[in-house]
Amino acid sequence: MNHVVQELPVPIAVFLAAIDDHLIASIADASGAIVYANPRFCEVSGYALPELIGQNHRLLKSGRHPDAFYQTLWATIFSGKVWHGEVCNRAKDGSEYWVKSTITPVLDGNGLPTHYISVRTDITEQKTSAEAVFALANELAELFKIAPVGIARLESRRFDKVNDVFAHQLGYEPEELLGQETRMIYFSDEEYVAIGQAAYGAVIAKGVFTGALCLRKKDGSQLWGLAGLASLTPEDPLHNTLYVIQDITEHRNLEKNLSTALARSELAKQAKQEFLNNMSHQMHTPLNGILGVLQILAMDELAPEQKMLTDEALAAANNLLHMLDRSLEYVGLDTLANSAKNEQCSISECVDLLLYQVDGLARKQGVEIVREIPDALNEQVFSSDQAKFRQMLGLIIDNAIRYNRPNGKVSLAVNQAVPDSLVFTVTDTGCGLSEDQLKALGEPFVRYGETERIAGTGLGLALAYRLATLLGAEISVSSVPGAGTVFSVKLPL
Repeated sequence: MNHVVQELPVPIAVFLAAIDDHLIASIADASGAIVYANPRFCEVSGYALPELIGQNHRLLKSGRHPDAFYQTLWATIFSGKVWHGEVCNRAKDGSEYWVKSTITPVLDGNGLPTHYISVRTDITEQKTSAEAVFALANELAELFKIAPVGIARLESRRFDKVNDVFAHQLGYEPEELLGQETRMIYFSDEEYVAIGQAAYGAVIAKGVFTGALCLRKKDGSQLWGLAGLASLTPEDPLHNTLYVIQDITEHRNLEKNLSTALARSELAKQAKQEFLNNMSHQMHTPLNGILGVLQILAMDELAPEQKMLTDEALAAANNLLHMLDRSLEYVGLDTLANSAKNEQCSISECVDLLLYQVDGLARKQGVEIVREIPDALNEQVFSSDQAKFRQMLGLIIDNAIRYNRPNGKVSLAVNQAVPDSLVFTVTDTGCGLSEDQLKALGEPFVRYGETERIAGTGLGLALAYRLATLLGAEISVSSVPGAGTVFSVKLPL
């Protein structure tokens, strides 16, 4: 083939200087000894030019490649052909770097090489990224195997990959599910459509869906599962998703049977507590498994989109765990009616510890905390179950912080209105409550305000009221809509 030789539009020296800034170049003689190396070669390898001249390229050998790799390379260029490939070299400081290399032999009149010109491009960053992705893929594959919950990867609502736990929960072998539509695990097309709209709608809006689903097993029986769905491709949330299922069929059946028992016998309270104790153990195990998987992912260096998705899923799982713990705390007070301890503590010590515990939340919400305790009361000692008392008062302060306005204030005051009682007063600058709202305050699952924006369970104040009863304290509330709310806790001395 004839090549057209063009005159360079710039001086040859300028052209070569530009190439030197990017390419790693060297020339070796017929024996392989280096006779020339450009500045970029010296910079990347860490060797000065005098240290390279006369040396063989074996000086840079990393040990990553087998002998057959170099034998093929030399056989190619010695035969007069150009060799292309990727090589891992070792710099003078011992670090490795990767280059994409082209070696061209210079032939004499007899077709024998007199020199070898090597031109390389540094591809270390690309190779490192590729190795990191490969390692992450291996870790995810291992997590698929060892996770205590069922995990499936879906592509457009078809099973692309499932772990053994997922398949066996539904009575299938993994290969029976691969490539199939998820329609097969629902009892009707209507369920398939309705659940898909709810789940994927939540994924699009919030990044993650969680909920209890009734699924169809291979033999036609029911599987109740605590399900989670999150997108792996934020740019196309419906295309590639991760589906997690924890079998809660036994718990669901127990709940159904318990409902019947509650209507028949006074023993229902004991059965309920036993059920919740069992639920606590059984639910914490899979939830901690899910959190563990997500925390491992969060520690890896992920792409921004993957990092955002992992953080959202981790926050959702932590919120679910918080809701479970708060619910169990509330119901568990039934068995703690006579377990309050009587301990002595100074007012200042109790208040300071309590304010330290809520300081992080206050800073996050941008709310100022004000401590108002007369000097005469600072060191006064009172008796109560200190842990439960701080929990009760902390729940009230937590509520005052969360439902406050931006740059708002929460004050905690202590006074002794009568000789035999202390009064702890929590005042906030939130939106306030109406008379009708005040009547229902303290009931479980009652929430006011911007519940879509403010995370919560509706059990915080309900738990505070029950703790107050346990401690012999009395809570009173006054509020002005638009101005704020005042909680007073009267504690007998």
